[in-house]
Amino acid sequence: VSVSPLCDLVVKIIPDKDPTTVGETVNWIINVTNIGPDNASDVNVFNSIPEGLEYVIHESSKGEVVNTADDDGNIVDLTWKVGDLENKESAFLIISTKTLEEGIVLNNVTADSSTKDINESNNFDSSKIEVVPLNDDSDDGQNNDSDDSQDDFDDDYTLDDYNFFDDGRNNSGDDLENDHPSKNK
Repeated sequence: VSVSPLCDLVVKIIPDKDPTTVGETVNWIINVTNIGPDNASDVNVFNSIPEGLEYVIHESSKGEVVNTADDDGNIVDLTWKVGDLENKESAFLIISTKTLEEGIVLNNVTADSSTKDINESNNFDSSKIEVVPLNDDSDDGQNNDSDDSQDDFDDDYTLDDYNFFDDGRNNSGDDLENDHPSKNK
C-alpha cells in the first residue's frame, strides 16, 4: 500500500511600510513555508497587483516569477513558480511597487502545490496599507522624488528583517527571543 505525501503550506504577505504617501515605493514581502509533514512539490504562489499600485521589480530566494501584463503593458499578475519545498523549508519573494493614488490598498496572495495540502485555510493571506496624500511642503526636508527606475527598489530591507511566524520563530524556524532585528530597533 502506497501512502500519498502530505504537506501544509503557509503563505504570508507583509508590506514594509504603512501608512505611505502617493508616489512612494512599497515592498511587499511574501513568504511561503511548507510545515510538512512531507515535502511539497510544484509550489506556486499567486499575486495580482492591486489597483492603486504599479509593479516596479521583484526579487526571489528561489524559483522563477512569471509576469502577466495588461493591454497597456502594465504588470498585473505574478505567478511565482517556487518549485519544491522540503519539510520546514521557506522561500521569499519581495515585490516592489509604487503607490499611485490615495486610499486603502488590499494585497492578496495565495499558494498551492501538487502535493495534497492538509490545511488549506492558511494558503491565503492579505495585507493592507493606507496611502495618504503627498505633503506639498517643499521645504519639509524629505526627498519626494518619485523616479520610476529600478533604483527605487529599497535595498535597506533584507529577508532577515521580517518575521513571518506568529509564534516567535524567525524565517528559519529559530527562536527569536532576543535576536530578531525588530527587537533591536
